Amino acid sequence: MAGLLLFGKFPQRFKPVFVVKAIVFPGDNVDISQYFDNEDIEGNLLQVYKDSFAFCTKNGAKKTEPNKLKACVR
Repeated sequence: MAGLLLFGKFPQRFKPVFVVKAIVFPGDNVDISQYFDNEDIEGNLLQVYKDSFAFCTKNGAKKTEPNKLKACVR
């Protein structure tokens, strides 16, 4: 498993649970019908790390009225 995550080109082909779901919700309420951005992050462990960090960086600085936008990566 570790070798697949570290060295595989697309480990999600064999283990679909290796996908990171990143979603940005306004404020503190998690509502599936209202979100600003979402992304399924796939690839090997290094690529998932880089893409997750880029998603948080891209969405973490945005603001909404009157609450700040919160990025949630799970």
